[in-house]
Amino acid sequence: IFDSLGTGLVIVDTEWKPVRSNRAAERLLALAGQGRGEERRPVWELVSDGEIAAFLRGCCTERRSNVSGEFTLATDGGAVRFLSLTVLPAVSEGSMTGFIISAVDVTQKRRQEIQLRRMENMAGLTTLAASMAHDIKNPLGAMGIQLQLVQKAVASARQNGTLPPPKFLEEKLGIIGEEISHLSKIITDFPADI
Repeated sequence: IFDSLGTGLVIVDTEWKPVRSNRAAERLLALAGQGRGEERRPVWELVSDGEIAAFLRGCCTERRSNVSGEFTLATDGGAVRFLSLTVLPAVSEGSMTGFIISAVDVTQKRRQEIQLRRMENMAGLTTLAASMAHDIKNPLGAMGIQLQLVQKAVASARQNGTLPPPKFLEEKLGIIGEEISHLSKIITDFPADI
């Protein structure tokens, strides 16, 4: 059962020298094996990652247990893997016999959290953009109405003969009206483009 677990487990004695480890721990922590007849070394000397080794060495030096840490590891292929490490005391018959180091690959969970944060950020950006579009469209609508009123007043005055024939003023008002319509169409279509 110990070797079948997906969670990596390393049991160390009070001097932090490994007593037993399962396959998952050897894989997740990339533990270096010790040769037969070789003097047992502290677990941090067997771990390939420097940050994890420093964490374990710190737990030993500062006599810390019931602590956790999360580590980012780069694989040989250049991918990133997230590993959660927990150090617990190993107690047998009322006395402490060493420590249990638990290693869990939380890569999938972290990737899902990162993706969820990105989606939340995108939703916030979309909401902000829609709000800005609304805030821009209202003044454009008011300007368009006022422009139409000016155009009607000019056309009426021209029919009554109080203004000279159409030229400069109508041309400029027409261009302004076209630009307001163009901007209004962009704002109306904007949320659909996201």
